[in-house]
Parts: sequence; C-alpha cells; structure tokens
Amino acid sequence: MRGGWLDVSVGVGSLCAIDAIGDIHCTGELRGRLGGPFQQVSVGSGYGVGLYANGAIEAFAFEEIPIPDDPGPFTAIAAAETWACGLALDGSIHCWGDDDRGTGRTEPPDAGPYSQISIAGDVGCALDSDGAADCWGQWDEGAAAPPAGAYRQVEVTHNAVCALQSDQTIACWGVRGLAFLETPPGEFETLSLGSAHACALGAAGHATCWGSEGYDALELPSSEVYVDVSAGSSVTCAIRDDGHVRCPSFPPP
Repeated sequence: MRGGWLDVSVGVGSLCAIDAIGDIHCTGELRGRLGGPFQQVSVGSGYGVGLYANGAIEAFAFEEIPIPDDPGPFTAIAAAETWACGLALDGSIHCWGDDDRGTGRTEPPDAGPYSQISIAGDVGCALDSDGAADCWGQWDEGAAAPPAGAYRQVEVTHNAVCALQSDQTIACWGVRGLAFLETPPGEFETLSLGSAHACALGAAGHATCWGSEGYDALELPSSEVYVDVSAGSSVTCAIRDDGHVRCPSFPPP
C-alpha cells in the first residue's frame, strides 16, 4: 500500500485504513471510501465506525445500526459484530447496537472517567483514570472479571482479554483455547488481539506476534519498524514508520 496512512483496523473479512487527508478506504466486505477528515477507524464483522477529527462519528455497514442520541464528541471508538461503543469527551462510555443474547454488552458501567475501550463478542473492557480495568457483558471463562491491577492498555477478542500491565508486560484472562495461554516475555508499547493470535510492538517499533499460524496471521517482518498494528480474524496489518501499511495476504484498499 502507498505511504501516508494514519490508522488501520482489521475486522472479520474487511480492512479499513485512513489516508493522509483523513479519508477512510476499505477493502473486503466493506469495500469503499468515506470522505473525512477522520482520526480513527474501527472495524468488526460487516460493521465499521469512523471517528471524525471533530469528535463526531459515522457508522458504515451492510445493515444500518442506528446510533441513538449521539452523545459525542468522542475521543475513541470500538466496533464489534453488530454493536459498537464510543468514549465521550467526559470519559463516559456509550454503546449501541444489538444485544440479542441479553448479555448486557451494550450496557457499559457508568463509573469512570475512562481513558480507553475495547470490545469483541459479548464483552467490553475499559481502563479508568487509575489504570484499573472495568469489563462488562458475559463470558463463561470470566473475561468480564478482570484481575486487580494498573494497566496501560486493554484489548478484547473472542477468546481472551489481554492487557499491558504497568511494567509493560502482557497479562491475559478469560482465555478460551490455546492461543493466549502463553504470552511473550518483554516490555511492549501497544497490543492488538485477533481471534486466535496477537501482536505487540516494542519500544523500538518491532513486532512480536504469537498464537495461530494460519492465514499468515503472524507474518510481520521483525526487522521493520512499525507505529501501529491491528490483528484481525486471520491476518495482521501494521503501519510502518514510513507510512506504508504491511498486510500479508490481504488486498489493500
């Protein structure tokens, strides 16, 4: 992909990225272009949300999922399959979409203020101003019951919740399957989870990936320097320090 990309998000069957002027370009199931300027994009399965530079949001999907009483402006967004959440300027979380299984996934806690959010499946997690994790929704393996501690980032996938701890090491809970039972040693700056694999960037920008080896999910050259990474259902994409996007085995927008 050409250079100058600002953000990238990989979902189930779709990849979206923001170009240098703030437009969203998508390939796969959500193929198309959306005029910005956007500052963040988040993609689930057949559903995506873009965050404009002014804090407003716009959703794009196969079927319309209304955003009730937009309480923005937002500072961050997260999209899953048929639901999404936004982190408002005051640190509150607002979610919308389907909860057809009655898990409470669209009913986030009203505590906070929060500084970061992540959602997937029937679970959402957020970090408060002290770095403590609050999770909501339902998961039999206890994903909605995070261990006490201070975290720098929390990420949710269908099979685990993982977080960067205060010492920049990785901890996971609510694990289903083998992919997230073991985490790599070392200190990391950012983390992204796919369905059965994960990738993290160290301080020098080099990628470490682990979990399922299928579909080229782990093929990010460790010799390259990255500034952002997004792990999807079966592939991983990352933005290099020169603005190019590396997406093994996935067609670019």
